[in-house]
Amino acid sequence: MRKWLMTMVLTMLGITVVYAGDVKFKAVSAEGVEFSYKTLSQSTVEVTGGKVKGVERLIIPERVDYEGTSYIVKEIGQRAFVNTGILSLVVPASVTKIGNRAFWYCEKLEEVSLPEGLREIGECAFVNSALTTLAIPKSVKTIGDRAFAGFNMAFFAKDYDFTCIPSILTTSNSKSKGITSASIESYRADHPVNAQVQPQVVYVQAPAQQQAPLAEATHKVPSSDVDVNLPNNPATNENTFAVIIANENYQEEVTVEYALNDGEMFKEYCCKVLGIPEDNIHIRKDATRNNLIAEVAWMQKVAEAYKGEARFVVYYAGHGIPDEKSGSSYLLPVDGKGSMLETGYSLQQFYQQLGEMPSSGVVVFMDACFSGSKRGDGMLASARGVAIKAKVQEPKGKMVVFSAAQGDETAYPLKDKEHGLFTYYLLKKLKDTQGNVTLGELSSYVSDQVSKKSIVSNGKSQTPSVSHSSSMNESWKTMKLK
Repeated sequence: MRKWLMTMVLTMLGITVVYAGDVKFKAVSAEGVEFSYKTLSQSTVEVTGGKVKGVERLIIPERVDYEGTSYIVKEIGQRAFVNTGILSLVVPASVTKIGNRAFWYCEKLEEVSLPEGLREIGECAFVNSALTTLAIPKSVKTIGDRAFAGFNMAFFAKDYDFTCIPSILTTSNSKSKGITSASIESYRADHPVNAQVQPQVVYVQAPAQQQAPLAEATHKVPSSDVDVNLPNNPATNENTFAVIIANENYQEEVTVEYALNDGEMFKEYCCKVLGIPEDNIHIRKDATRNNLIAEVAWMQKVAEAYKGEARFVVYYAGHGIPDEKSGSSYLLPVDGKGSMLETGYSLQQFYQQLGEMPSSGVVVFMDACFSGSKRGDGMLASARGVAIKAKVQEPKGKMVVFSAAQGDETAYPLKDKEHGLFTYYLLKKLKDTQGNVTLGELSSYVSDQVSKKSIVSNGKSQTPSVSHSSSMNESWKTMKLK
């Protein structure tokens, strides 16, 4: 109560209240199960575990009250219910993320109800379960590696009878998720992508006393035109490699709306539209600084092995931060802090490392701004109150860099499409041209469309730009990605 009153007083005085950090607590649900929680914000929590011995039907609550505050249950945490004996699971409409290994080795788990509005299922989330029938909501935009795999001394892809699957799950990537391609083919045969048939999603009926879904916790099914019906490129670009960094859920800073969706769909475009083999693509979701270092090292090794014949496509969606004194720019890993430059990754160093690789070319797409702004209105919690005009970092070697915004501008989201504004028009042009577009044409289209849309929708400028290494002159304009 005192915490709530203090928040109200500070708000009335015009003082912004910043969430101070995670609080851990326990509470008993209406079904008598004691769950452990950790706060994610002033109004949301994740379930980190619970006493579920002897519980056959596990119902995750939508809301929990603690010390006068009512929290919405937003996530199921990593390893929350490992090796438990539950038979069925009900995930409420408020949950948008199931963490890595959340239900690892629940060998008796036969029935799962996943809500429309769920966006992410983590790596190995349901490894070695007894599931045979699945309804994965169409709202899911990220499925981690081996999420539904079997495990018998080794991971293997399982057969499932599907009643619903999202568009991101395909025959080309299903095996990496622990699902046989035959399962996907069988579902697609009965549910053509273009058919106007609404799949029937079977849910486990929750007890009558369970609260109705919260209106503020529900999410619509993504309706973006760039997320569906992607053209397929029959060619295979064996010598092209891609690294995708999608940083959405920051530990010390505000989230970057739709960054995970951006990264997942860019990967799909790399595979389907650009013809890059899936083994040639690395995607890092919510990447730490060590993850960034590892991906740069991987590209350097590939470049050396291919003796200058490999080319690279690099995509980044996330926060960028400026050095307020020098104007230099930094990529911000999810474990970084905007007020501590040493936790970032120097953009100058990043470009230098990519440019020094022996390659036939590097194309970078940067859906980030480096002014201290967040994606959308406002500043990072740790930034000062005005945007900084960041210096342009010059690309090296044979490099072309597409940037979402210039100087002190903000990179905005396109909420109705659930993408970054820059990424949406990037994907749209690749889809409309089936990837057969020059970098010059791509630059002109994206810059024109983003500039217009930002003024109309946000009332503020967002001006994408292209920079290139001095040795390339104007030759970059005729280059293509496929």
